[in-house]
Amino acid sequence: MIIYLIRHGQTNCNVKKLFYGKSDVSLNPYGCQEVRALKKFLAKEIETKNIKKIFCSDRARAIESAKILFPHRRLHKLAALCEIDFGLFEGLHINEIEKRYPKNFAHWMKDHFHFRFPQGESHSTFKRRVLQAFREIIQNHHEAIAIVAHGGTISMILNHLFKKSDLLAYLPPTASVTKICLTKKTKTSLEYFGRKNRWE
Repeated sequence: MIIYLIRHGQTNCNVKKLFYGKSDVSLNPYGCQEVRALKKFLAKEIETKNIKKIFCSDRARAIESAKILFPHRRLHKLAALCEIDFGLFEGLHINEIEKRYPKNFAHWMKDHFHFRFPQGESHSTFKRRVLQAFREIIQNHHEAIAIVAHGGTISMILNHLFKKSDLLAYLPPTASVTKICLTKKTKTSLEYFGRKNRWE
């Protein structure tokens, strides 16, 4: 089974380095061009028609990216593939978070994996949500598929597959594709990570 994990294109929140997860933000013009460039890369690398199903997060930035990459194809939108809910930290820069919520910020810096974002999700809740959706996808499909989602979502899947616990190490750039191969013996290989078309 081949899985293409695709991160959405750039948004204005990415440019401003804001924390945004559940926030429904659209691609900016640069992000649209990024995704169009990725579409050209995919056309060179693979026959996109051989991708039998396309799954995506239900956030606008993922849906818009998927529509550019796979026009006229049915998209299977899954809320469970959404980015982590940052709660009160949504839409804020890290410096703003530290200033507004110093105690929460200190706890977050001390223990990322057990911290629960105030009025949001914990990493364990996020992990459980994403991996449940991912397991259901791979259990019911054996052909090539694509998942268009978010950096955190993709990183969580890769950390699970390769038994790691470093979310930043597997955080792909915007408008990039990561190729995974799963064999019948449940062996996993990373064919490539975070590939994109440099069009600038």
